[in-house]
Amino acid sequence: MNRVSTFAAAAVIIVVAGVVILGQGLASGPVSALASPSQEGTIGTPSTAPTARPTSAPIAPMPDVVLGDWHADDVAIPGITGPQLARLSLNWDGGKDGWIQLDGDGTYRQVLNFRSLKAADGQLHLSADGLGCSAGQEGTYDWRRSPDGPFLTLKVVDDPCAPRAAAFARTWVHSLSAVTDGGLGVLPDDPWLEIAMPKQRFGASGFGTEASWLHPMSDADPVRYLMLMADPMGFDRPCDRSRQPIAVNHTTKAFEQYLKTVSGLSVKGAAGSIDGIAGRSIDVAVDKGLDCAAGDIGLFHSQVATETDADWTMAAGEAIYLWATVTDGHLRVFGFGGDGVTPDDGHAVLGSQRFLQSLPKP
Repeated sequence: MNRVSTFAAAAVIIVVAGVVILGQGLASGPVSALASPSQEGTIGTPSTAPTARPTSAPIAPMPDVVLGDWHADDVAIPGITGPQLARLSLNWDGGKDGWIQLDGDGTYRQVLNFRSLKAADGQLHLSADGLGCSAGQEGTYDWRRSPDGPFLTLKVVDDPCAPRAAAFARTWVHSLSAVTDGGLGVLPDDPWLEIAMPKQRFGASGFGTEASWLHPMSDADPVRYLMLMADPMGFDRPCDRSRQPIAVNHTTKAFEQYLKTVSGLSVKGAAGSIDGIAGRSIDVAVDKGLDCAAGDIGLFHSQVATETDADWTMAAGEAIYLWATVTDGHLRVFGFGGDGVTPDDGHAVLGSQRFLQSLPKP
């Protein structure tokens, strides 16, 4: 599968690192900053990975069902901060540690590292560094994940460290960025996009840089991809190695018309509405017999980049299902496709989108 060519190269690097470090049975060793869930300074940008202090306490993995990234937007920690956005990361690399980061101005700063000390049904037993917790102070929390997956509620059973309890004890919202088990969750997209993805473990990256590659954690799993792009450009010669970006008017009609002028594509569009916002559903299939001098056909190019790493390309026989809409004067295009994705699958994923001004509540 080659739909992103070298699109969003930094995002692809993060996913590759995630496969090397986070994929089950793929490798062992220290977790790198690029491999860990949510090791971003700003959204979509890698930062320094946490370093836990050595401990003699036994470490036991947390259950898979709680692992991944979780968001909360009402976090106030006594002596640290007023209410702001927080991200809880429960590390897919063995489930033995995690961290909390706070975001006051678009840049996350890490305030807490913790280790999982014991595994028990329905509880997390943690030892944490930071937030003024004394050495050896352990916290125990009940956890419950909602049946449909998007909420993780942590409640204090026993924790002598009040700031840590204030940080942990709340309902967190499932993030679909970094490594995830799919399902219903949110993505950081001006400010939030809620969407239901396939129930599959995959490594996602690039949100905030306009593209995501959903790389499977198992060779047996299908490869799928989700695309978000603002004000895309087209190509003058989509199948040539020397193709150059060209402007496309920022309307759904102009975008669909551009795709219909590209030789080798089958394009079907229809008017519709998602979450009360009008737009166009556009199915794009590449002819099975298409032979491009460039190898893959170029569909569009990011408006915010000038290098070839912003090319979105597809191979002969591939298909992608798009939703195009105009908000705040910008043409926004969402796409879903990949191995085994049918038109019904593509429309279901795109149709599940909700555009939120704040995080959802249970």
